Amino acid sequence: MARDMSKEIEIIINSTHDGIIAVDSEARITLFNRAAERLTEHKAISTVGRHIREIIPATRLPEVLEIGESEMNR
Repeated sequence: MARDMSKEIEIIINSTHDGIIAVDSEARITLFNRAAERLTEHKAISTVGRHIREIIPATRLPEVLEIGESEMNR
């Protein structure tokens, strides 16, 4: 059952039109969906495991991870 759920989640993530990029606590990419591929012109297979700044150089995500709080409402 867990495997079925995992496959369903993968299908949902890859069928959305929004780019989804997940990173670990060190800002290394753990998930990169098809929309993110289209937006960045990078393939998921070549991005997973890389630091987010290698793909999106101007991102502030590593700082947000370090501080532990959003910069959205500052």
